[in-house]
Amino acid sequence: MVREVTTLQTTPWASGPLKVVDSGECHRSAVEGFERVKAEDEDPVQRWQSISDWYAEFAAKPHWEFLTPMVGLTAWVAEQPFAASLFPATSHEHLCVQLRSGYNPDLPLISCTATGDGQFACELWAAVGSSRGQRVVPLCHARGVFAEFVAFLQGL
Repeated sequence: MVREVTTLQTTPWASGPLKVVDSGECHRSAVEGFERVKAEDEDPVQRWQSISDWYAEFAAKPHWEFLTPMVGLTAWVAEQPFAASLFPATSHEHLCVQLRSGYNPDLPLISCTATGDGQFACELWAAVGSSRGQRVVPLCHARGVFAEFVAFLQGL
């Protein structure tokens, strides 16, 4: 079941509630996140393994345990055919994904995270500060929503 969020913007591709949120958190830390992992590695398995390892380390810290589901999600992504076209990074709690290596705030991206209340939030951005919409679902739907948003990202 999708948790209701305030609808501030609608998009033709959305199949659930949407909201526009401030992109500041993702933007402020994204450069650091892109530098901390192997986002530019030519091997997609290495790119995603470095993200998974980073989440495992971060989720082991006090008060960040809610990020533990991101370890499994990123490991799952590494096994998917679409992983080869994705370049991941983190902005602490958010996983940020672009279609090119290196951080570029003018390019489309996905940002997603596990929340402390057992939800998964995924947002599509045309560029930093230009949200196309967000879905918030129970964690058990994270893989499907992530794959859906990858298709949206690839279509921009």
